[in-house]
Order: sequence, then structure tokens, then C-alpha cells
Amino acid sequence: MTNSVTEYGTHNLGLFTLPPPHPEWEKKYGPPDLDVVAVHGLNGDCFRTWIHEEPTGEKTMWLKELLLPNLPRTRAMTFGYNASVVGNTSVMGIRENARSLLTFLRNKREGDGTYRRRLVFVGHSLGGIIIKQALRLARNEPKLFGHIADCTKGIVFFGTPHRGTDVANWGEVIAGIKAASFGTRPKTPFLKMLRYNSKDLLDLSDEFRTIAENYALMSFVEANTFRKVGRVIVAHHSAILGLPHEDYLHLPGDHSSMVKFSASPDDAGRFDAVWRGIQRAALGPPNGGPATAYFEIRGVYSTNNVGNQRDSMMMMQNQYGGGAGRVVRQGVGSGRLENQVGIGKGLLGWQQGNGVPRWEGVVGGEKTGRERGVWEEDEEEIVVGGWK
Repeated sequence: MTNSVTEYGTHNLGLFTLPPPHPEWEKKYGPPDLDVVAVHGLNGDCFRTWIHEEPTGEKTMWLKELLLPNLPRTRAMTFGYNASVVGNTSVMGIRENARSLLTFLRNKREGDGTYRRRLVFVGHSLGGIIIKQALRLARNEPKLFGHIADCTKGIVFFGTPHRGTDVANWGEVIAGIKAASFGTRPKTPFLKMLRYNSKDLLDLSDEFRTIAENYALMSFVEANTFRKVGRVIVAHHSAILGLPHEDYLHLPGDHSSMVKFSASPDDAGRFDAVWRGIQRAALGPPNGGPATAYFEIRGVYSTNNVGNQRDSMMMMQNQYGGGAGRVVRQGVGSGRLENQVGIGKGLLGWQQGNGVPRWEGVVGGEKTGRERGVWEEDEEEIVVGGWK
């Protein structure tokens, strides 16, 4: 069950929706058109990780108090899982927690009818690894999580160890726990995976590269050493993916403080880079990524030689996709075709709708860019065999 919270407690597991700064927020700015989902890292917490605390005890949860004033039509959510370094008896690893994230998010967005809203994931440290695994799972299981894969426009990484870290016993250091205590209390299974060049991490990175072009990527690299070890926890070469369309920036702060921002004007410059990075990520990858057409199935199409929706989709794919199209989701109610730009998906969608030029969801490619929601196209604008 997704939770809506006003207080930050302990043992926060699951997906939590942060309330807007005041009750009249939506009335003033309009309903959200973007979901931002934050995933904490090793030994983190879905609230504590993102909170800056002043010596006076004043706390700033930037996902709510700083992000929304800059991106007012945003719904901020935060996901919690058991990432404790010691005393962790959970058997859930990266894949299991990634699936949990997908399930909570699907239930939330299907439950309130926002499953076609744009998504940006924000991940700190291990959280970025879980996000990559979640999107890989979502692509592999479109019947269950297809809308999440399709609606995700970008990912913002903070100190994510894509290639692990070579700082010895880094989990113990971050937790502030003496290594000797590991002899008596269970350790999290994450520590072994996060070692530098671990096979599991490298395999996941290789798998993610096959889908990375679908998302805008912003990577923040810690610019300050971690005081207890005298060096950064996640080095530059591990904190970036090294992909051509990836943007990155060294952000002042160590591995922990890089995701904590105060409301002080002195911190405005740091946070300006962050909220603008999220804003750009919400636009999707450069050049719009792969062209994708989504459409609503309205019973049998106007063609006379097919008898069901699956056959109709396949027929239209073969007729207008030039053999290069790929039906990636089928069934009553919705469908999707992926292909290169210029193969006539506009015509496909028009004819599929029995002459009613209406699309549901997203129309990728050059015609509509990054527009979402419901788009209606005049019949005269459709060009056989390509976009106008």
C-alpha cells in the first residue's frame, strides 16, 4: 500500500507520497504532470537520506520544500527498503527490491489513474543501481510494468557506484560502525555486490546499456572527500556510465551530504544544478529517443480480413512497419509499436481508430516530440509512409 505522510518516522518501507507545501498548492499551480521518485542508498532511509538538518534542529526535506517551488506541477515520492549495513536479516537483494519498487509504483499510478504521467527517478548510491535494475525488469515484463518503462523520461544519479568502489569497508565507514561489530550481527548482502568491478554490477551495467538510450541521464559526482577515509567513496570513473548522451557534474559535498540541501541562500547554487537536472531529465533523452507509437484499441479495426485485435495489430505492423516494427505489448485496451522514425505510424494509428484520428498515451518521434496525454491529429496531416 502506498503511504501519504506528513511525519518522518523509522522503519519506513514502501512508497511514500510527499504532500505539497500547502493544501492550496494544486489549486494554484494545477495538477501534477510529473512524478519524481527518489530511491535512497546503502544504510539510508526514504526520508532521512534527503533531509538536511541545521545545528538548531531545523530540517529541510528538499524533495518537498525545495523541489516543488521550482517544479510546482510535480508529485514527489520516496521509496524505502531495508538497506541497513548491519543487523539486516532481509533476504531481498537488488532484483527483489527493484521489483518491489515497480510494484508499489504501479499500484499507486494505476490506483489514481496517473499511469501515463511522466516519470523521473532520482537515485542515491545503491538506489541508482536499484533503479537501473527496475527499468530493466520493466522492459522485460511489459504486461506488468510496461507503463513504467514507457513513461520514464530520465534518471538522476547521485554518487551511484556503477562499477563499484575500491574504498575498503565503505559500508562500515558510511554507517559509522566499527568493523568488529560485523562479527556478531548479520551483514547486508549488498556489500559484496558493491565491491569494485564486481561481476554482478558489471553485468547489470551491460544490461542497462541496451535500454539506456530511452532515458535522459544526469549523473552527479561527489566533489569532496569523506572525512573518515580522506577520499571520495565513489570515484568519478565509477559514478558515471560513460554514455554519449549522459550529462554529469561534480557536486560539492561528500557521499552523504551531496543529497542534502538547506533552504539557505548559501546552498542555492548547489540545488539550482539539481532541480534543473531533474527538469531536463523530465524532457527525455536528446532527440526524443526511439520513436514509439501508443494507441487505443477500439474493437476490430475497419479492415475486413482480420478477426481479432492481435491479428489486426500484426497485420498493421506488417503492412505499415516495413517488417522492422515490433509489437511489444498486445491485448484488449491498449497496444504499442516501436520502430524507426518515418515508417508511417501516424497512418497506422489513424486507420486503427476506424478513421478517428486519436492517440492515447505517448506519440514518440519527431511529430510530437515529448508531448504526453491525449493527442488528436487532423486527417490531412497524415502522410503515408512517414511523418509530415
